[in-house]
Amino acid sequence: MIILGLMDMLILFQLMSDPMLREKKFLKSILHILEEKSHDRNSIVCQIAVRGLRNLVYGVPEKVKNYEKFLLDILIRALHDTLSSEVIGESMKALAKVMKENDVGSSFRDLTQQIRTYFDNEDDPLYSLAFVLFGILARLTKRTWKAYFADQVRQSWVTLLLHLQDPNPQVSMLRPTVPRRGQIPNLRVQMFQSLEEPDDHGIGENQVPIFARVEGRNRC
Repeated sequence: MIILGLMDMLILFQLMSDPMLREKKFLKSILHILEEKSHDRNSIVCQIAVRGLRNLVYGVPEKVKNYEKFLLDILIRALHDTLSSEVIGESMKALAKVMKENDVGSSFRDLTQQIRTYFDNEDDPLYSLAFVLFGILARLTKRTWKAYFADQVRQSWVTLLLHLQDPNPQVSMLRPTVPRRGQIPNLRVQMFQSLEEPDDHGIGENQVPIFARVEGRNRC
């Protein structure tokens, strides 16, 4: 069954390279097949399915735009996969694109909480990707979520500062301005990224986050 599942996914992967199958009338069927396979017990099948979603997100972003909520639900669920860092990584790379192109809406809270769980991950690529996504969320923060996101930053403040001391230069490029004593983070948290355009329809090794500024305000 596992071999059959892998073969099915590989065949679908090959078919997806045909531009005709990316047309709107076929896209819905492909998305539902990938969604079903993303639940597979075999982590390789699941990884291939999530990678397929990532390829669609990067390959035909204008056509998958109408399936934003559907994609977000699948990708956020994949972040909960505790057995496969590869599945999580594929999901994070796809989320980076989806989040930049679309309003995450009501998924903002769940995304923020789940991304924060990877701030202490021992897997450097996941650790780095988590900060990339957190930076994107900071730029997406709208009035509705400002207070909530500021609270999430406060809860992660120590981790954000420790990130400066990471021995791996690829993942230590955090640049917050530490507030003076007696200050707390402002609700207007501005974070930016130094990202190169990916060569493989995803986030490359050189794409590392930079938190450019965290503004502070005096306590009353």
